[in-house]
Amino acid sequence: MITYFRKNQKEQESDMKVLKKERKLCVCCMEEHEVLTVRVKESNTFQGLKVEYNAIYEYCEVADQYIASDDMISANVRALKDAYEKSTHK
Repeated sequence: MITYFRKNQKEQESDMKVLKKERKLCVCCMEEHEVLTVRVKESNTFQGLKVEYNAIYEYCEVADQYIASDDMISANVRALKDAYEKSTHK
């Protein structure tokens, strides 16, 4: 399963770090172009506590959307839970 969502440019563009660039068929816009793998600072509320963590996505510059595969979603959930654990065990 692939998840798409538009990035909030004002909040995240400065926090987006490019980890990898790969020319391939983009599953978001269905065009072949350079797709970026990026790390983005995110914050979510988990068990009533606001937690900040780094999430990994692919980014389509054509559609201005992040793309998350099942593996990326799983890794991002682990990052959220790890950040929660660190913040509760200070």
